[in-house]
Amino acid sequence: MHAIAYAINAALGNLGRRSFSSRRARPPAASIGDLAAAIRGGTVKTLVILGGNPVYNRAGRLGLGDLQKSVPEVIRLGYHPDETSAHAGVNLAAAHFLESWGDARTLDGTIVRIQPMNSAALRRPD
Repeated sequence: MHAIAYAINAALGNLGRRSFSSRRARPPAASIGDLAAAIRGGTVKTLVILGGNPVYNRAGRLGLGDLQKSVPEVIRLGYHPDETSAHAGVNLAAAHFLESWGDARTLDGTIVRIQPMNSAALRRPD
């Protein structure tokens, strides 16, 4: 497959024009302080929180618990109920890595499947 891609790039005259692994510059990410300011300004209509517990971690400094209540729609993806999920309108359960399907590649290049652990295997025998 790599040889075919190389041949196509050679035929198109793309060799030497651009690195095959070039990375584009990304704009800097906004801080959680910027998010708090945007919520105070009323520009955040939907807030999606992927993991973490910002209400607990930044409660004193930024007052995110109260700020989160002022957002019309808050969706939270997390492992368990906590301070942040208490202020969310929609809570979605995140799958733990031991409960997830996936695939990976070992150091020698072997592709392996990942499957959820069997909960029966975790039980102690009676």
